[in-house]
Amino acid sequence: ELYYLIVGKSHVIGRKDGDLILSDDQSISRQHAVITVAHSLKDLGNPSQLPVVSLTDTGSKYGTYINDGIKVSGRMVKDSPVVLKDGDHIRFGLQWNDWRLEYNPLVVTTSTVTPDGKRSLRQQLMMLGGHLVNSWQDTVTHVTMCNLTLTVKVACALANGKPIVTPQYWENYITALSTKQPLPDCKDYVPPLAETTLNGNEVSFHVNENRKKLFVGKHFVFPSSHQYNLYSCMVTEAGGTAGILEESGMAHEDLVQPNVIVMQYLLGPSQGSQVPHSFQEVT
Repeated sequence: ELYYLIVGKSHVIGRKDGDLILSDDQSISRQHAVITVAHSLKDLGNPSQLPVVSLTDTGSKYGTYINDGIKVSGRMVKDSPVVLKDGDHIRFGLQWNDWRLEYNPLVVTTSTVTPDGKRSLRQQLMMLGGHLVNSWQDTVTHVTMCNLTLTVKVACALANGKPIVTPQYWENYITALSTKQPLPDCKDYVPPLAETTLNGNEVSFHVNENRKKLFVGKHFVFPSSHQYNLYSCMVTEAGGTAGILEESGMAHEDLVQPNVIVMQYLLGPSQGSQVPHSFQEVT
């Protein structure tokens, strides 16, 4: 059985009253314990700062036990909150109600979302104990967009097998948690395609784990650190490697190997003299 914790709510555990009802265990008190979750707005952009989960035994008859205390009958002190960690084991009462706290990362980045939409998303992610970051990073779990356009974030999400969803997904997600209904399926919330150069019937923006291996064995060479910083994440998320030409020490014969892909230089013709000679020969 799964029970989802929402930030800012007192989750009451009990045999008859509360949010998590454990009615089949006579060692559970009517109101046995309370779990609260706190998440700071200042930590919303920092995925390393997890929500704080606290457990309080509210005076149960047969006790609440955590981790090693489960084995040695070290019951919690009444009305003394204990901060829980990811992976902690909890037993309510004396019988079979053993639970484990598990943190599922929720890190979202956005594109094509209006300022009002982003404000709403911040509040929704606060409630879910999630995080909102400005750019793509390895910790991202979802990209949220109103319309699908080909951006670096979209390419990284596709390559790394992360879902791309509309803002409506998060509203329905919270509704499902509040009403204890099944969570929405990301596949039903893929944004409409706004790229006129692509045929929506021929391309898929659903999660495809095979894309993680798309560039395995391939090495991409970028002519500048600026391009590398912008685009290398798309390569590495799809299993490839990337480097900067001037830092690689690669000779002409290295650059023309079948597994090496040299990216196009973006400078105009008047700036051609700034392009390394070895790069000019290859391109």
